[in-house]
Amino acid sequence: MAPAEAAPGTPGTPGAPSLIYSEDFQNAPVTGATNIAAYTSTTGATYTASPVYQSAQQCNGTIFGHQATNAALATAQFCSSSWWPTARTVPAAIGQHAGMADPNTNLAVAEQTSGGSTNYTGVMLEGSGINVAGTGRFVTFSLDVGNLCNIGLQALDRFYLMDGATPIALNATDYNICADPNRETFTVDGNVVSVGTFTGNRAALVTNPTVGFRVTNQQPSGAGNDQAFDNFKILDVTPQLDKSFSPASLPVGAKSTLTLTVTNTDELAAKNGWSFTDALPAGLTVADGAAATTCPAGVVTAPAGATSVAVTGNLDAGMAACTVTVNVTAAAAGAFTNGPANVTGTGINPPGDSTVQFVEQPWACDASGYLFQSPNFPAGPHLVQQVDLVTGANSTAFELPSHVNAAGYNTLDNFFYGTTATGHLVRVGANGSLTDLGIPAGTTGTLSLVGDFDNAGHYWVTANGVNNTVYEIDLAPGSATYGTVVNTVVRTVPAGVVASADWGYIDGAFYSTASDTTGNVLLRFDPATGASTVVGPMNGPDGTQFTGLAAGAVYVDAGGYLYASNNATGNIYRITPTTGATILLSAGPAAAGNDGARCALAPIPTLTVTKTVEGRQAPVDQFTVGLQNAGGTVLTSATTTGTATTVSTTNQPVSQGATYTITDTMAAGSASGINAYNAGVTCTNIASGDAVPAEGNGPWTFTVPDAAAFTCEVTNAPVDVSVGLVKSADQAAMENIEPGQIITYTFAFTNTGDVPLTDIRIDEGAFTGTGNAPVAICPAGTVAPDATVTCTATYTATQDDVDAGSISNTASGTGTPPEGFPVPPVSPPSTVVVPAPPAPAITVVKTADEAAQADLAVGQEITYSFLVTNTGNVTLEDVTVNEGNFSGAGELSDVTCPAEAARLAPAAAITCTATYSVVQADVDAGSITNTATATGVPPGTTPPPVSSPSGVTVPTPNAPAMTVLKTASTDKATTGGQVLTYSFFLTNTGNVTLTNVSAVEGEFSGTGDLSAVNCPAEAASLAPAMSVTCTATYTVTLADLNAGTITNTATGTGTTPAGGAITSAPSTAKLAAQAPVSAVNFAGNLANTGLDAGPLALGALVLFLLGGSTLAAAKLRRRQS
Repeated sequence: MAPAEAAPGTPGTPGAPSLIYSEDFQNAPVTGATNIAAYTSTTGATYTASPVYQSAQQCNGTIFGHQATNAALATAQFCSSSWWPTARTVPAAIGQHAGMADPNTNLAVAEQTSGGSTNYTGVMLEGSGINVAGTGRFVTFSLDVGNLCNIGLQALDRFYLMDGATPIALNATDYNICADPNRETFTVDGNVVSVGTFTGNRAALVTNPTVGFRVTNQQPSGAGNDQAFDNFKILDVTPQLDKSFSPASLPVGAKSTLTLTVTNTDELAAKNGWSFTDALPAGLTVADGAAATTCPAGVVTAPAGATSVAVTGNLDAGMAACTVTVNVTAAAAGAFTNGPANVTGTGINPPGDSTVQFVEQPWACDASGYLFQSPNFPAGPHLVQQVDLVTGANSTAFELPSHVNAAGYNTLDNFFYGTTATGHLVRVGANGSLTDLGIPAGTTGTLSLVGDFDNAGHYWVTANGVNNTVYEIDLAPGSATYGTVVNTVVRTVPAGVVASADWGYIDGAFYSTASDTTGNVLLRFDPATGASTVVGPMNGPDGTQFTGLAAGAVYVDAGGYLYASNNATGNIYRITPTTGATILLSAGPAAAGNDGARCALAPIPTLTVTKTVEGRQAPVDQFTVGLQNAGGTVLTSATTTGTATTVSTTNQPVSQGATYTITDTMAAGSASGINAYNAGVTCTNIASGDAVPAEGNGPWTFTVPDAAAFTCEVTNAPVDVSVGLVKSADQAAMENIEPGQIITYTFAFTNTGDVPLTDIRIDEGAFTGTGNAPVAICPAGTVAPDATVTCTATYTATQDDVDAGSISNTASGTGTPPEGFPVPPVSPPSTVVVPAPPAPAITVVKTADEAAQADLAVGQEITYSFLVTNTGNVTLEDVTVNEGNFSGAGELSDVTCPAEAARLAPAAAITCTATYSVVQADVDAGSITNTATATGVPPGTTPPPVSSPSGVTVPTPNAPAMTVLKTASTDKATTGGQVLTYSFFLTNTGNVTLTNVSAVEGEFSGTGDLSAVNCPAEAASLAPAMSVTCTATYTVTLADLNAGTITNTATGTGTTPAGGAITSAPSTAKLAAQAPVSAVNFAGNLANTGLDAGPLALGALVLFLLGGSTLAAAKLRRRQS
């Protein structure tokens, strides 16, 4: 029977053994009893046993079943008949264990070991000549055993494989069915029978194509030692070898892990000494990295670079599988299948096929530049370095096995191409694979230094220098001319121009850096004509031409910019191909034996910072916007000038995912600080118009989200620094003003801007007052935005102010803003006009001298006096007296007035005079009557006032008369304890002299005591038309304030020449007494709470006076002589 092999494909999962040979002892009569020595199997096999185990009389070596007849057992001389019923049950139980449809038909070999022997150790069954289908196989066995397990000692079974003449034990310990924890029990005819399958826990690695076997009982005693066996099998338990690759598809040159799994069969017997050699497919080799194994006693021979893997090892008993891992690689693309034909070995079933594929890995068209350089050319290393053109950061991507120059990136298949030192065209994969495409026909087969691709996938390559041939090689995938030279052109360069050894393709031409006698220039090669022309000098942002730049590596981006790397310094520059304008971008790696290329379709993001100025605090203010990298290095900046309101930086290349800082500062020479402006930023993706967030409040951070062009507009609006001012005058002044009156001006200063202000001050402007201009006093401290403070100033009015008719005052407010704000704010002017309505008035009192008043005589000269008083509120000029009716028969003289008549102030008086000589007719008439009026010219256009006429008759009867005008020193009582001065203006309005003139107090509402009236010495004798002023004082009480007013009435008194008393009409002075409501309540309206109301009332009074209404008291004018 040919052995079956475990199917590959389930590594690590043990499979069933393969059957080599089996014997079920069924080729005998079901009802009979056959000795083992006489039995022949269905295949013709026969078996032998030790004599004791062939002896039926000793109850051994007999094949029968449950249906064996007594006659058959008697004929076979099997044991004593008393054993037969019990012996028949064991084959039937084994049949049940084996799953037979009719277990009673099962036959088994009975070994009852009864009588006649003292040593039952021996061979129960032995066979030979069994074909195991080749050498190098692992073999074991299995055997079904049944026993009643209730009599004496138990059998101890052992199995040997005969490999030639050498017995090999296949079970480590002898098998005792009654001790097997996995046995089954079956009840047959009332007997409980234990049955189990005994499988070897060892396997033999056979060296012969045929084997034998031997089943022995190692129990020497016949006391018990009863069993039957059946279903003998020889099994192929050779482990299965499987292979797998991980990853199964990978770039050329990368490493795949080859895993070799040795999987046991499911009996899990020990398998020691297997070995195999795996000859790797051609092109596949062992890679770097130590091989490893989990196999006991495993030895793996697989050095790097080897083309085979040799392994030896074991499987311990109970072990399901073990593995061997080896790294493999391939230097060329291809699929490599490793199958059974690749394996030679012993003790191993061959594997199935396993395939690994190595491919050339295309590039990802990323933003990096790739620098190919061989610093020690022609020797290695031959590096490919990945360079961030924006930052200069770089790392070695991999090493190539040979030098590559004239590198170019083909955007049609995403591979780099270049040439080797021997002119071979090569393709470079992203994993470092280098595929040799040979020497294109028509090329020289020598080193080229300059190369790049156009948009059609054509590779333009040449040696550097003048008059060299440029080869156009078609490398467009799928092209019928792929890999061939489709055109050549001779490159010419202007005299004196030395071109660098690389170029990049932009908009139909190839650009490279070059130099001439002026410095570095940009060179343009026309592939249609071969002519090279100088675009212009490579000037930096300041206009200075670069010098000394020898760029062996250039790159192109999707925006059409050229990037050049200085060989000596590694500095990377960005160049505008239309102008040659150049900016230093970063510091990359210095290079030699080098070339550079990148995917021209890959954009490099840019960021442009713009400034929009919405206004300036000061005309000299200028702004600088800039861009800094994470390290704080300024990458680009721009500054406004003059009155310009916009400026922009260059479109600075930036790195995707990196964070940059946008700055906004005041330029040198600016008067303001940046805090004087409200700044904001708006960032936008230029292509899509989408807004992109920037973080912060200035400076701001911007993280580049993708490879696009962005602009960030910084706007600056001046912070509002402004103030407002409202100027007003006190209410009394707005009603009426008098000379000497104190006017209180109030300035409501409001911070209408957005910054706090200090040092608040009022600047007076136009002022029409004739006295000392008011000076405002403002509170100290800071005025916050939207807050209002009150400043005050006072001014004492003059008569000239009253004469002018008004006082106009204009002021503006200002304050000091924080540092950085150069121009203090000034409010619009605020004007208040205090009106002084003109009220011109004049009186005249005409008298005659005393002699005339007594009697008339011819020739008597009468002197007339005219007491003219300015009773208005404005100065009168050119005061004159005009005679009216006159009964005299003679001529009056002209009225003569003193010089003061030219300008008579309010309340001032002058006496003018005239004379008359009495004539007889006058004496005859008995009296002379005369009237007069006075007038004067007021300021402005007000009509002149004319007094009422005043008359006198001489001789005149005595007509004593007088008036009193009572006034207070203020129009408002405001605090308790305030001292008021009352004035009594007493005038003799009669025609006789009065003596002992005084004032007498009448009704008085005050709650305190008035002082005595005090009169001057002139009150002792007061001539007609003369006046004196007496005074008295009073101290204000809280009760007066609570009452709201203080009223005082007085009369004037005097003595006539005849000794009689004269009393004037009464005159009343009434003034406001201002107090808070709370003061009134405390004084009279609230229930007594036990508190002293005095201080509370006083405090409330103060509050009321500060915020309450104003009561105007009548101001009465005095006459003065």
